[in-house]
Amino acid sequence: MGRETNVQSKEENINGGGFFDKYSTTDTDFAAAPTKPLTKQDLINYFVSGCKPKDQWRIGTEHEKFGFEVETLRPIKYDQIKELLYGIAERFGWDPIIDGGNIFALKKGQQCISLEAGGQIEFGGAPVETLHQAFAEIDTHIYQVKEVAKDMGIGFLGIGYNPKWKYEEIPKIPKERYEVMRRFFPKVGTLGNDMLDRTCSIQVNLDYGSEADMIKKLRASLALQPIATALFANSPFTEGKPNGYLSKRSQIWTETDDSRTGLLPFVFDESFGFEKFVDYALDVPMIYDFMEGKLDCLPGEFPTINDWNYHLGTIYTEVRFRRYLEMRGADAGPISFLYALPAFWVGLLYDETSLQNVVDMIADWTQEERQMLRVPRSGLKTPFRGGLLREVAEVIVKWAKVRKLDCLKRLKAFAFVVGELRVGFLYDTYAGETRAEKLLKMYHGKWEQNVDKVSPYNSKQSTFKTKKKMVRETNIQDREEENEGGSTNTGIAAPAAKQLTKGDLIDYFVSGCKPKDRWRIGTEHEKFGFELETLRPINYEQIKRLLYGIAEKFGWDPVMDGDNILGLEKGQQSISLEPGGQNEFGGAPVETLHQARDEIDTHIYQIKEVAKDMGIGFLGMGYDPKWKNEEIPRVPKERYEILRNFLPKVGRLGLDMLYRMCSIQVNLDYGSEADMIKKLRASLALQPIATALFANSPFAEGKPNGYLSKRSQVWMEFDDSRTGMLHFVFDDSFGFETFVDYALDVPMLFVRRQNKHILCDGKTFRDFMEGKLDCLPGEFPTMDDWNYHLGTIFTEVRFRKYLEMRGADTGPIGTLYALPAFWVGLLYDETSLQNVVDMIADWTREERQMLRVEAPKTGLKTPFRGGLLREVAEVVVKWAKEGLERRGLKESVYLDEIEEIAKTGETRAEKLLKLYYEEWEQNVDNNDFRRESKRRGGRLSTVRVQGRCCKGNKKIKPDVGRKDHFYQIPKDNLGSNDHTTIMVHLRTEGPLSIVCFGNSLRREDTLRRGFFDSSINEELGIDGRNLETDQSQGKDQIPDRHEASPIEGAIEENSKVPPQSPKETDQSKGKEHIPNQHETESLEREYEDRPEQTNHPLNIESRTCGYDLNNRGMGEPAKRNPRSRGTLKGLPIVSVKEADLLRSKTL
Repeated sequence: MGRETNVQSKEENINGGGFFDKYSTTDTDFAAAPTKPLTKQDLINYFVSGCKPKDQWRIGTEHEKFGFEVETLRPIKYDQIKELLYGIAERFGWDPIIDGGNIFALKKGQQCISLEAGGQIEFGGAPVETLHQAFAEIDTHIYQVKEVAKDMGIGFLGIGYNPKWKYEEIPKIPKERYEVMRRFFPKVGTLGNDMLDRTCSIQVNLDYGSEADMIKKLRASLALQPIATALFANSPFTEGKPNGYLSKRSQIWTETDDSRTGLLPFVFDESFGFEKFVDYALDVPMIYDFMEGKLDCLPGEFPTINDWNYHLGTIYTEVRFRRYLEMRGADAGPISFLYALPAFWVGLLYDETSLQNVVDMIADWTQEERQMLRVPRSGLKTPFRGGLLREVAEVIVKWAKVRKLDCLKRLKAFAFVVGELRVGFLYDTYAGETRAEKLLKMYHGKWEQNVDKVSPYNSKQSTFKTKKKMVRETNIQDREEENEGGSTNTGIAAPAAKQLTKGDLIDYFVSGCKPKDRWRIGTEHEKFGFELETLRPINYEQIKRLLYGIAEKFGWDPVMDGDNILGLEKGQQSISLEPGGQNEFGGAPVETLHQARDEIDTHIYQIKEVAKDMGIGFLGMGYDPKWKNEEIPRVPKERYEILRNFLPKVGRLGLDMLYRMCSIQVNLDYGSEADMIKKLRASLALQPIATALFANSPFAEGKPNGYLSKRSQVWMEFDDSRTGMLHFVFDDSFGFETFVDYALDVPMLFVRRQNKHILCDGKTFRDFMEGKLDCLPGEFPTMDDWNYHLGTIFTEVRFRKYLEMRGADTGPIGTLYALPAFWVGLLYDETSLQNVVDMIADWTREERQMLRVEAPKTGLKTPFRGGLLREVAEVVVKWAKEGLERRGLKESVYLDEIEEIAKTGETRAEKLLKLYYEEWEQNVDNNDFRRESKRRGGRLSTVRVQGRCCKGNKKIKPDVGRKDHFYQIPKDNLGSNDHTTIMVHLRTEGPLSIVCFGNSLRREDTLRRGFFDSSINEELGIDGRNLETDQSQGKDQIPDRHEASPIEGAIEENSKVPPQSPKETDQSKGKEHIPNQHETESLEREYEDRPEQTNHPLNIESRTCGYDLNNRGMGEPAKRNPRSRGTLKGLPIVSVKEADLLRSKTL
């Protein structure tokens, strides 16, 4: 059961019991007397053994919550808790932990669900490498516990202190240790039993690398713990009334046994280290006498190291120190708290620059100041050094979430912005108002001083909702409204109670107007699934298995049509199927691009995790590059059957639209009719530019198809009455009414009644309004019919209660981030939008139509107004970037994917065509991915896992004692066109080695990409380790946000990718590889023991290996032998003196 990592093992729980004590196993409960007495040095060595190299640092999370009866709001009793635990065990495969016939916990691998003394439910996660993994653990746990609890009428409350019930009204868990603690705690603290039964917290466990690193982290975390307490303050009520504190939970600890709580002032002494902490812990009541064999209850017996570990668990300092650091200063709260606390501490303590910033800031804080901050009465409004604590908190949060972005932005890379993935609430802290203060304001306002009306107690608004909310209030596209207009509501629509008027249809669009603070971002993307072994499209039986697997493993709800599964739902997200089995993900409406990216990353991880065991990969392209229509499986859905028969009558390529296309779409809001007009004109005019920037469908049936975006060309061959550029939008008279007139005259495809689709034989909606629909004689439409009809209009921008941008091919994962970034930057920023409106004001109808026709053929090289479309695209991308920067959310990094395309004019499709003719021997099957898939069963030739290099199954250790640094080198030093970046391996002995991955050296002379081991990633705040499953070690790990994407082309089973360079590292919340489009090679770095090749102190090497579908879509094999090695031409040999100069310029 033991864990090798030093992140808190679940045998070591918050109350001091170990996993073994907590679960009544023999290891602790029946510890034998030691064979020899422990020495003080043994205790020091205990902490020394906690030191870990940086690539072994992990993140451990824990959180607690109150259970209550939804009907009565009373705390749940132990019998209900037993039923809940057994239900989770049975349904989701957890192992019950029994003590004398009573169940007290569940375990599953390295995770556990346990009970605190007052019945609080605690979840303890496994040690994980990334925040994304921690979020996934939390999400899965909440789904599972909620799924069982909802049938029992149980809800959960995320708050730091029980807001309603008295101590004696709270059920007591019948466990012997808790009984002992209830008798003992009142003797050492007036509120000791409150700590046991009425508090809930969130905790984060982090590693340290050395004694010096531990000292810095422990000082930083102790000093900042009051700030964390204030940021997460969420316990202002006791027994139904305000208790005078923002964090009552934290205040309780100030009333408990000073010998084992507090801020450890001696930690800030210069002499502090492992030994000094041992001296402190020895003097905390219990252990010192034990060391001398003077424990009355065990006369003559000496402690074991288990006793020492157990004793450390009974020390309740603000940061608990064992073989890891446990941050204990945050109240339980809404789910965003569960994400935010680990993000906060990881951003500060696992980033060298942020940590040093904190250490420097707190260096002159006095013991009195630290102690004053500990009292949790005023939150962020606490006076501090002539200002407020809010000002310090603002700086700290900035360091936690922006530090990594700063490093990456300098390298023109995508960034992982800690705290902006799911932690939007931290923005509220800038105003200094904590969650507790907001609750108090509500208490004295609309709750009428009655905590029974507190929203966390409301089962519909509970932190962990017991009922699923199926309806979205935002105007971003409801997921029931599929691309072709399908809607579950419409399927059972009854005849209209009253006849709709044209005014009702206009009001439909008026109701879409939203104030700017309610504008949201909705994203969708589609991808092809295929068999890794044969490259054939996956059939429906495989799709069914895939969907059921995702539902079971990650808690999605199946969407059924009879006995057929046709999609999944989870909250406001969905996974659905297009007619040819294309997998579509639809995200929830979100406020920031970081949140959108987080949704995408989570989806990609989940679908890849299930697909890898099925031999399924995914291809991100706009048009199926290989298979004919008749070779593509059909999804058994009634509406799709009707479309198969009908669409060829209205478009030569109608079936291609159904089966062979994948796109990316973005849904955006408007504020008024005038705002809608500006946005619709701007987006329609610029849609051909988006088509060119994202062009990625140059193949059909294995050959070039004559277009860069075949997908876009298909729409030009389809029913002119419902596609195109809507030129009337540019008329001065255009408005809501004009669009209603247009849509009224678009022929209807069909209507739905009683879940059946009925063809309309070319009748218009205007006919329907007049009761002249032959298939429904005398019947009039409902508003659902209108909404459904609008979904069957496939214009370049679809207009309903939002604007849907539909002009982009699916591509690598970076494009899934870049398209929403492009449109948000242009349409959600007033200045950028006006720039576009002014630019297109004199574009003629003929010019707009010409761009629509030519852009899919010639891309950014399309002639336009005496120049090329590339020049317009470059300006537009610049405006989009400026618009994002004005939003102030650090979102402009997502445009890196298309900035270089706009600059060079070379689209992704053109790069693929070049490879087709130059490298693939004019055969789309002839690429590195296919060769590697056959040879290695889907594994790439080089794998980087946790700082080691694996070639096949052979593991090669990296250089021991090597330290990696980045340097910016002026162009004059390199004889190149621009500054570039090099990575230097600094060895403790032997030569220095430089690897250059600059973006401006001549292509034939240098690597366009470099991959490097995790140590340099971590130093720069780039979590670049490959976190794929290491099959040889049996580790199940969630891919980090900087790995290769599952849809950057095909993903082979169990594929592994080496860590990314800064040019490939993206932001996240979690996670995926983002290639820069200007680079024409994707290289894997293989770290091997390198022989000394020259007499120079700096040894310059270049290593490459083949492309793969995982990295570059259709696959791009390297031009050189993967095993070749050679000195880079054109680079000067750098002297030791110059190398020292480089060291001084490290980022």
